[in-house]
Amino acid sequence: MSLNTSAPHRILAATSPPTHAANPSALHAHGRVIDGAFRIDFRNDGAAGVVFEVSGGSHETPRSYTVEGGGSLLDSWYGTPGTGQYDLSVSGPSGFYRRFRGTVAGPNSRVIEVRATYDARHSNVLVELSNPTAREAIVKIADRYTSRTIAFVIDPGELESRRWEAHRTGGWYDLTVTVEGNPAFATQLAGRLENVEDRISDPLREARL
Repeated sequence: MSLNTSAPHRILAATSPPTHAANPSALHAHGRVIDGAFRIDFRNDGAAGVVFEVSGGSHETPRSYTVEGGGSLLDSWYGTPGTGQYDLSVSGPSGFYRRFRGTVAGPNSRVIEVRATYDARHSNVLVELSNPTAREAIVKIADRYTSRTIAFVIDPGELESRRWEAHRTGGWYDLTVTVEGNPAFATQLAGRLENVEDRISDPLREARL
C-alpha cells in the first residue's frame, strides 16, 4: 500500500538510547480513523525508552519512533491517494507487533475500534472493542495459536471485551480482528506477556523453521 508521507514526522525521543530490556506488557499502539486520517497512539508505560518501527509496504520508507519511559506520541497516515486505503505494521521490542488494515475514505472508514490491554500477572490479554457506528457489527477474532475463531455482535455505540489466556504459549498471543461485510478492515495484535514462569520462544516462529 502507498502511504502519504508528506505529513511531518513527529518524534518524542528519549534523552539517550534505550539501555534496558523493554517490558512488552508495557507497550501500546492503538489505531483508529479520525478526521480523515488513520492515527496511531504509541505509548510506553515502562521505565526504559523503546523504539517503534512502522512500515507500510515494500516501497515505503519505514518511520521510526523512540518513546521514552512513561511517554507517548501520535502520528497520522492518510492512505493511498484516491482510495484512502492503509496497511501499516508496527514492530517493537520483545516480539511486540500490530498490523492495521482499512480505509480512511468511504462508508467502510468508520468501523470498530480495537484496543489491547494486559493482565501480565495472570497471563491474560484483554481485547476491548467499541462500535462508534450507527449499525451493528458482526466481529470475529481469530487466535493463530489455537486456530480458534469466535464471533459476536456489537450493537451501535456499545463496548465489548474479550479475554485471552496466554500461559500455555509462554505468554505469546496472536489475535486478528475482522468485521463481517468489511473486507478491507483487519487489526492484528501479537506479542508476548511478561511475568510468565515458563518463558519460551515464539511457538509460531519455531513451527516455520
